[in-house]
Amino acid sequence: MRNYLLCHNIKDEDILIEKESKNTYENFFYSYKILENKNLLDSSFILITSDFHMRRSIYFFRKVFGNRVNLYTRSVCDRKADKNSWYKSLYGIKTIIQEALLLKYK
Repeated sequence: MRNYLLCHNIKDEDILIEKESKNTYENFFYSYKILENKNLLDSSFILITSDFHMRRSIYFFRKVFGNRVNLYTRSVCDRKADKNSWYKSLYGIKTIIQEALLLKYK
């Protein structure tokens, strides 16, 4: 992702990388700490993730960040299954079930 951003004219000093998390909740938790240490919590954020993962990502983002920051979202289509035909593949079915369970029990 870092290389992609650099290739699209994002400055290296504007890229913050969180390396400690093992799941979506922890990713937002540790990201919050990084942003807090850099006094960036009054900024606006763009959340980019797969269309399947967006609902859970927004939920955990708000759980950690609250409504203190402006959040913009952009989902990207999962190439293996999209929101209109997920039920046609085992991958799509497993992804939907996983997302539902992780949202419910995390």
